[in-house]
Amino acid sequence: MALTDTATSTEGLLVAGSVGHGLNDMRILAIHSCDVEGFGLCEQYLIDHEVDYSVVHPYRDEYLPPAGEFDAILIGGTPMAAYDLRQRQFLQDESAYLQRALRLQVPCLGVRFGAQILAMILGADVRRCAEKEVGTYQVRLTSAGRTGGTDATARPSA
Repeated sequence: MALTDTATSTEGLLVAGSVGHGLNDMRILAIHSCDVEGFGLCEQYLIDHEVDYSVVHPYRDEYLPPAGEFDAILIGGTPMAAYDLRQRQFLQDESAYLQRALRLQVPCLGVRFGAQILAMILGADVRRCAEKEVGTYQVRLTSAGRTGGTDATARPSA
């Protein structure tokens, strides 16, 4: 099963939670939030490693299955921003769903918009940047991250 027919970069990632077993034993839910952005290299990785995954499209009013049925959740990008959450009911529903998933300690990986919405849920201030910002960043785990926490620091790469 393909996540989408389009590709996107994997910049702007946020991982919440930790995975304790092999990918081949996992069931992953991929939340696709729009028709114009896909999962790019993340999708290819799942395909290459024969990972069992399901795709749901909340913007098409598709049902979000119980989060506890999955070992991890992948949240994709959209041209919308997380700070515009109140403008779309499906994004509010997606946010509530991810809050439940995190309470159940289901690991979540956010790509672009997915990273923004996870950051908001985890208490970050997500807002429009004064300047357009595109690029890659090197991410280093903090001591909490190395021991299973979700805190990480990012520094621009050279």
